[in-house]
Amino acid sequence: MNKLKEIVDHKRREVERLHEEYPDGIPGSGIKRASFADALSGGSSLKLIAEVKRRSPSAGDIASGADPVMTAKTYAENGASAVSVLTDAGYFGGSWDFLRGIARVTEVPLLCKDFIVDPLQIDLAAEYGASAVLLIAEVLDDTELLKLLRHAERRGMDVLMEAHAPGNIERAVSSGAKIVGINNRDLTTFELDPEYALRYIGMIPADRIRLALSGVEVPADAEKFARAGFDGILVGTSLMRSADPGGAVKKFITIPLVK
Repeated sequence: MNKLKEIVDHKRREVERLHEEYPDGIPGSGIKRASFADALSGGSSLKLIAEVKRRSPSAGDIASGADPVMTAKTYAENGASAVSVLTDAGYFGGSWDFLRGIARVTEVPLLCKDFIVDPLQIDLAAEYGASAVLLIAEVLDDTELLKLLRHAERRGMDVLMEAHAPGNIERAVSSGAKIVGINNRDLTTFELDPEYALRYIGMIPADRIRLALSGVEVPADAEKFARAGFDGILVGTSLMRSADPGGAVKKFITIPLVK
């Protein structure tokens, strides 16, 4: 069974309910957060996007009792470049309220991580304090992908364009997105190949911000991506399971870039 299709079908039904809740849309508040792209650029060390994630379809419960706000605060205080916040409730135990609460206590850029299929989700992410949104090439056709990318840009938000299959990595690059991430996990099956992104980094031009996503457990894993030329990594499960997430963050952010 295609797990991704199941999730996206559920998400499209969820978005229909969002439109009922916000029939007039969500006007921009004018609140401007720190730039996600800027936080992932420059410097001599690998950038860390630390993720707040209570559960996932692949791992089950990860840290179901964790306080998302305090977790994000710990990440930020210990040097994470940005924080990724799951807002999908059904499959990842996330919440839009988590995003809003985290935005109130941290100044680092926040990535709204969800299965985004509609501009209203982007508007809600902006209103709740995100600096950036995730768009997944496997989820969107070319028309949807460009429409949502442009909508986010008009809202003053950055976009992390994620892809897995080579053809979708090519689409992500062709979209013009400044930030492109290769997911080591195939979302159609949720199978993980921890070194998948290493084989396809050459598809992303060096003038983009290149990220490796999923399956990074320890600093030794991250070092491989730094040596390959990635600018940053996204780490969630291992940080959420750590007895000392702040200390774990510090170990990831000292890894030197290789350019």
